[in-house]
Amino acid sequence: AATLVAMDLNRQLQPAQWQRLQKLAAACQGVRSHYCAAVSTYELLAGHLGLYVNCIGGRIWDFAVPALAVREAGGCVAAPAGGGLVWDRVPMGLVATADESLMALWRGL
Repeated sequence: AATLVAMDLNRQLQPAQWQRLQKLAAACQGVRSHYCAAVSTYELLAGHLGLYVNCIGGRIWDFAVPALAVREAGGCVAAPAGGGLVWDRVPMGLVATADESLMALWRGL
């Protein structure tokens, strides 16, 4: 409940994705939307955010370095629908969290 979240919102989101993001917003302290993977990843790594979600709309090159940096820092990354990231899609999405408990929060929505 004390977690600050970043979400990238765009016109490609489907109704089910909107609903899930609304549930996440209701479960967290607040939401930021920079619409920039680099800024959101920086804030996650700096400890300002607990979770960053981009359901769809990013590109492989938007998420390759953030995914690596978050993993190296001890965080978790996954595809928004669950499971590992699939690197053969453009566009794609990313969920990055500071720790496994926040990934469990995302998966439970």
